[in-house]
Amino acid sequence: MSLLNKMILAGSLFACAGTAFAASGDGCVDISDARTVSAFGTQYALVKDNDAYYKLGFRGNGCDALTLATQVEVSADNGRLCPKTSHVTTKRGSCDVMKIEQIEQQSYERLRRRR
Repeated sequence: MSLLNKMILAGSLFACAGTAFAASGDGCVDISDARTVSAFGTQYALVKDNDAYYKLGFRGNGCDALTLATQVEVSADNGRLCPKTSHVTTKRGSCDVMKIEQIEQQSYERLRRRR
């Protein structure tokens, strides 16, 4: 894929995914125990919770613990997923969640296919 195509794709994903926090004033979101979590490379974790979709970001260059992860868990104290207090955990380690971004279903599905 050419650099131009990658830039256009990244811009499109940003436009679709950058729809803002689906969060309270503290940046937290309520999630259920029925959530599914998956890795998108080492850059992001994707969370599907019923009809809500989130992209979780990490400090620095991502989360090395996500490398080749087959099982990804996210901590959510009392059903609240919060930046800076929630963690993504795999068998290789854990990483602090620094950003929670609500995304649309199409963006979630596109990112899941590309992982």
